[in-house]
Amino acid sequence: MDKNQSKQDISNLIAKYQKLANTDRLKEFNEAQTVNEFILPMFQFLGWDIHNIHADEVTPEERISKGRVDWAFRIDCIPKFFLEAKALKVDLDVGKWAEQAINYSWNKGCTWAVLTDFEAIKVFNADVSTKNLKESLFFEIPVDEYLARFDQLWLISKEAFKQGLLDKEAEKWGKKVKRTPVGDMLFQDLTEWRNLLTKHVHVQNKLDHEEMDEGVQRIIDRLVFIRVTETEASSQISFFLPYAPVLRVGLLQKFLHRYFATLMRATTQNSSLPMHQRIGI
Repeated sequence: MDKNQSKQDISNLIAKYQKLANTDRLKEFNEAQTVNEFILPMFQFLGWDIHNIHADEVTPEERISKGRVDWAFRIDCIPKFFLEAKALKVDLDVGKWAEQAINYSWNKGCTWAVLTDFEAIKVFNADVSTKNLKESLFFEIPVDEYLARFDQLWLISKEAFKQGLLDKEAEKWGKKVKRTPVGDMLFQDLTEWRNLLTKHVHVQNKLDHEEMDEGVQRIIDRLVFIRVTETEASSQISFFLPYAPVLRVGLLQKFLHRYFATLMRATTQNSSLPMHQRIGI
């Protein structure tokens, strides 16, 4: 992607925006129109394959238990940032929009979160440990400064991410206290839960160390399984079942149907029931 050509293309996109602004039509744009006519084209001009011709670079994100964002931008399947897109004229200063994007990015182990309605773009560092969004905000550019600050806008281009330019620029920002990575936090939680379970199982049961370790591990495994299926089962079923008719008739197809039916049953039954009653094991 040629940087000068990118700047010219975005200049044309800004001209389109300004023309609409002069006719007072911008207030009629909903989120889908804003995304299709302004936001995705801008990222296409920044070198991203929004049509996924060569790979799944720019993809819509599915809902998870901690909310969702609109788009994921990946290089070689690795997420580089998550984008929360809003309709023109939406107030980006409303905290929940940024919090949603930041928390989602952090839960996915991704440093960067982007919030935009095209009239402005905000780039947040999701790793920064703070309740003050201004401290997480790396930079903000209004649409009338896109060209004047194009070098900064270029930091979210595909080429810039390939070169790690945004991370290098962030190093100049100064050191900040970072959140514990989500994987490390999960490990800490599981270790704490294991110790608590071991303590209570030991008090109430006469088991040797091997039996106790096995019993505690099974409890943890089953709790994790329930939690994962509650979050993912519905989306997995809706994604895979349309492909069932094209699978080879036989054990594989039967297995998939039984697997997804089991997940659905586990998520719809009373979560207070024992595991063997919920999923039949």
